Amino acid sequence: MMVTMLKMGATGTCDVAAGALAKLELCNFGGVIVTETVEDIMANGTLAQKEWVAEAVIESTEEIPARMRERLIVLEDSIGSSMRKALKEKLDV
Repeated sequence: MMVTMLKMGATGTCDVAAGALAKLELCNFGGVIVTETVEDIMANGTLAQKEWVAEAVIESTEEIPARMRERLIVLEDSIGSSMRKALKEKLDV
């Protein structure tokens, strides 16, 4: 359902879905479809979607999967400075 919302929903809904999918990925609940979708968001999503993913990671207490960590490092360059700082702190832990 989240993937469908991401692809077919209104802009705000798509952005929120991106964050929700990132949370599923962090909790290891999403499976292959969620992993691939989150990777696509981090590589090709809108700035708002990338920021929702970064926010989900920053707020999470879960360990960040290695593949996701690599994508997040690249993502740091495309998000706002305050969020970039918080994300960097989370990745440096």
